[in-house]
Amino acid sequence: MTTSLWATCKRIAFVVNSIPFEYKLYKEGMFNYLVLIVLVFSNVACINANSQSTKKEINLDYISETVENYKVDNYKTVSIKSSKNLIEVLKENGLWKFATNEIKPIVVSNFPKDFKKLIVKDKKRAFFHSMIPMILVASEEIKYERSRFIEISKKHKNIKDFKSENVSKMELSNKLFILQVTKKYKTTKKYELLKRIDTLPISLVLSQTAIESAWGTSRFSVQGNNLFGVWSFNGKGLIPKFRKKGLKHRVAVYPSLLDSVRDYMLKINTVRAYKKLRYLRTKSKNSIYLTKGLLHYSERKEAYIKDLQKMIKRNRLIKFDSLHLKSNKI
Repeated sequence: MTTSLWATCKRIAFVVNSIPFEYKLYKEGMFNYLVLIVLVFSNVACINANSQSTKKEINLDYISETVENYKVDNYKTVSIKSSKNLIEVLKENGLWKFATNEIKPIVVSNFPKDFKKLIVKDKKRAFFHSMIPMILVASEEIKYERSRFIEISKKHKNIKDFKSENVSKMELSNKLFILQVTKKYKTTKKYELLKRIDTLPISLVLSQTAIESAWGTSRFSVQGNNLFGVWSFNGKGLIPKFRKKGLKHRVAVYPSLLDSVRDYMLKINTVRAYKKLRYLRTKSKNSIYLTKGLLHYSERKEAYIKDLQKMIKRNRLIKFDSLHLKSNKI
């Protein structure tokens, strides 16, 4: 509803409400009903106009930080009851042995509690091959964001800083998207956004999650779906058994394993400690090279980087970097 119509509504309501009470009661019957109807409808119309205006403001000014609109929806989640069940699920969906580079989007919701009982060879395969679809789903979501951001950037070549005042004249869908990603990736600078909205090689992610989750067997991964040892400072999460005195951090808990992967990738793409990795990624997507940007991921510093590199080499993880999601929906 326009501003002028809104003003008219207010004037009508004022006039009707100002009619002396005695005069309203002067004649019984239709006049009283008429006054009542005009009063109700004028106020309702004004309220509706005001609420519609507020809705528009909320859509523009209070963009959610979630990525609900950009989540891949063509995957199937499977709950796992045991290690035997996990291997069966992987075999049934062509994930135990990869016949091609196309991976079926089957995402496991949890790792089994008896995972430790598997022989090392089977545990490694089951873990890596379960993780890969999750990594690909999370990566696909980032690829969508990146491609759309590049498309909008090309359309508005003169914009170097996507501050709200610089995107005000964009069409609504593009404006909402830009406001979303600038909030999510915590910057408005075009060049910086291009460095942040990007994927990681599968081999790098696999090496980190194998170490941080102890091959999916750690208490944090089993009880909290936390595959990367991410800490929480909001008072929620699991308390580490060997937390040093004076420290108050906890280990984050996620609704699903996939959410843990999503959050890990977002942290790598936004946290200041991984600025070097984001710079290195503009030069190469080689996972061994990128490990140098993870110096601050662990208190072990250089020793941690060496462990990541050993993990990648010994398990020949780079062979997985060419994998991609199967395009057809389930």
